[in-house]
Amino acid sequence: WSIAIPTTIAEFKKHLIPLFHCPALMEDVLNPNNKMVLAGKDTTVTVMSESGTVVREINVVSQLVPLLDTNNVANTQTLVNQLFSLEQGTLLYLSSGPGRGEEIKDKLSFADGFRLHFNMLRFHLRSHKGVNHGVNRNEWVTHFVSPSLSRLIAVLNLCVYPAARQHPGLTVPSQELAKDAAREMFQLIFGLGPTTSTK
Repeated sequence: WSIAIPTTIAEFKKHLIPLFHCPALMEDVLNPNNKMVLAGKDTTVTVMSESGTVVREINVVSQLVPLLDTNNVANTQTLVNQLFSLEQGTLLYLSSGPGRGEEIKDKLSFADGFRLHFNMLRFHLRSHKGVNHGVNRNEWVTHFVSPSLSRLIAVLNLCVYPAARQHPGLTVPSQELAKDAAREMFQLIFGLGPTTSTK
């Protein structure tokens, strides 16, 4: 993780930053030292001075607005697809707790299934082992994402995905594609070839 997490953060930023034109604001939002309150469209990040006074409060959704390039929709779609791959791979391979490819396809939506605890996103996955006639008796397993990756995933779900869904030429990949997307992320981050199994 000491190499995989920083590498993943760098890849996230590489594909996220081109969608925005507010580097200072983005830096404040992504900084896990600045307090985030996750509350949907009312999500805020509070920037404090060294003396402990509030410098500013950022409404993430209304202030961190992506500018999706309408002149090069194909390039923007590629960025969205790559971010989706990084997100799914992070949730499956870089969060605490066990998980398998099939399970990531059934995770709850960001709004319904993710909470911020001690600066880390918490979500749940459930094993498909032993499912009988569509009945899954397995317990949901809690997963936590590191603070820095949590910020990136929050910005992706609160800002990028909603803007992409509203754009007539863009789509957000469906959760049915999550297993393959996670595999592509794993191969990228760990420098493996496309034929390498990630089981």
